[in-house]
Amino acid sequence: MKTGNIYRKLDELNDTEGAAQRARIGLDLDKAKADDGQPPELVDALGLCMLRMGAFNQKRMAEWAAACAGTPGCRPVAGPAASHLPSSAAEIAHFRRWLREADKGEHGRGTPEERKRVAEGRPKMFAGASYQVQSCTKWFDYLGKWLSPKENPSPGKLNLQTAARKLWESKTWLEANEVVIRLPGIGNFTGAQGLLRMLYGVFRGDTTKLFHKDFDQNSMKYQCLSGNGPVTAVQGNTAKGKMGPGLWGGGKDVHEAIVWLVDNADAELARLGLDLPYLAERDSSGAWQRVPLTGIDMEHSLCYFSRLMRARNKFADQAAVAERLHELLLPEIAARTLPRLSVKEYAGRDVPQLSASDDVAKQEAMAWYRSDSPAQPRRRV
Repeated sequence: MKTGNIYRKLDELNDTEGAAQRARIGLDLDKAKADDGQPPELVDALGLCMLRMGAFNQKRMAEWAAACAGTPGCRPVAGPAASHLPSSAAEIAHFRRWLREADKGEHGRGTPEERKRVAEGRPKMFAGASYQVQSCTKWFDYLGKWLSPKENPSPGKLNLQTAARKLWESKTWLEANEVVIRLPGIGNFTGAQGLLRMLYGVFRGDTTKLFHKDFDQNSMKYQCLSGNGPVTAVQGNTAKGKMGPGLWGGGKDVHEAIVWLVDNADAELARLGLDLPYLAERDSSGAWQRVPLTGIDMEHSLCYFSRLMRARNKFADQAAVAERLHELLLPEIAARTLPRLSVKEYAGRDVPQLSASDDVAKQEAMAWYRSDSPAQPRRRV
């Protein structure tokens, strides 16, 4: 089973994506100086990282990149799929027009090419409901507000230029998070994750390059925004049978729990005799140094804890089914003829019904694993 982004430095291949995104926007961190003022590339980095959280289908983004090529103001796109997204104002404007035409095609009103694409069953615009409810129409509206000449294109919201400036001026991590979620279309989860991509991917974890010199590095010890997973892990959800009473019997709120974990995790890990390998990294001399866990790490850990508990609880009364699935699928997974599922994928699927015949049951198990059978919708965590 894949365990995913439990720790901020391992979050979504930040190093690989960050390098591609820096190249995309022309950011050379080695030449950037901490006191040079707001980095000119910050606006592009913010737009790119927030759009990366939009669950856009990567194959469709490659189509957009090809359509954008040669258009005035559109820069060449190369490298990993993470960079196949608009970043400059000209690219976002082009992308917005392209989305409008693509939306017509997906609803049978578009060009012959778009209608042909839909008829042939080629990929839809969004990869799934992993993050939030999406549509071309909504993003057409959001991006129009991003590019608006008004600092506040709608009540409580910011245009992209203003959001980038206020992000750079942020003095605490919480303030920075609260800035990015004022971009139209960006919520707590997508904003927090997109900001992590910016800091640990594009800016390689260097707060002095992303923020003003008055930014309080210590504010990152406890501060973070939380998605639904940590709420479920801490407070429980007995009504839906997901988690039981939650950690500490559900007696803490999420921020209180995160603060407790930051202050007590080292002692608890030591008491349990756990020395986890991802809790250290090399310093400038090449020596391994212990990395203190922060609120960001605890939020991620609680999110994955909720997924593990959901997956476990789904099979709690189906131990025989779980054992049989394990027996049927383990040889295929070990031989790498099947990919490993993530915790989120396990948590989002209902327990399958397996036939008595082993041959038939294996086909049913394979279909369940690959989602070839009528799939249960993946739930947002």
